[in-house]
Amino acid sequence: MVSIPIIVMGSQLIGKVLDRFPFLMYAGAAMIGWTSGTMFLHDKVLGPVITAAFGSW
Repeated sequence: MVSIPIIVMGSQLIGKVLDRFPFLMYAGAAMIGWTSGTMFLHDKVLGPVITAAFGSW
């Protein structure tokens, strides 16, 4: 039962930090995009298809 207040207080803290430093939203979105792109390209099924279609980096 302690975890619910921790989640609520943590989300309030994150909200206040993002209100003060809004560029962190873009940094977080870039990090999620980079991670998802890496996972997408290293997938066993889709990785070779994407590499064949667009070439390797």
